[in-house]
Amino acid sequence: MESKIAGSFSNWLKNRRSKPCHRQLLVLSGNSKWTQQTAELAIQKSKFENILWVGDRDDRNSVEINRYKRYLGQEFTAIVYNAHSGVRANALIALSGSVTSQGLMILLCPDFSKWPSLHDPEVKNKESYGYSAKPIHSYFIQWLVTKLQEDDFVTIVTQDKYYPARKQAW
Repeated sequence: MESKIAGSFSNWLKNRRSKPCHRQLLVLSGNSKWTQQTAELAIQKSKFENILWVGDRDDRNSVEINRYKRYLGQEFTAIVYNAHSGVRANALIALSGSVTSQGLMILLCPDFSKWPSLHDPEVKNKESYGYSAKPIHSYFIQWLVTKLQEDDFVTIVTQDKYYPARKQAW
């Protein structure tokens, strides 16, 4: 991450930590390794302690996406959902309610321009018995990307740009 982007992102995290604010969605869009490293940085700078990682993770334990229901009813200061491992809309929505005030839901995802056309590892859980879907363009992911970009309260960080929320959650 370029130093100007890193500085702006760090300032945003510092501002969130220094004043009362609502829970918020942070989207990290890029390659898997970079998004995981940047999520670690965000968690460290935010001083979050009660964190749930959902989906594949390079260096530590995480919860498999299909086991998300076991964590409903609990509260977390941060939930990191790795969409590189696949997208399960029910898990995203259900888990978002487990983020405490001042917490972050952090969505790790591929580059927005490529994501709708990438193979979703969760597709095997969406197929009917005896049916094998060919990789196709996902209109749901395309719609999701559009909604993320349009939402005034979502902060998006890519490997080369920082898009702060147009309206702050405090």
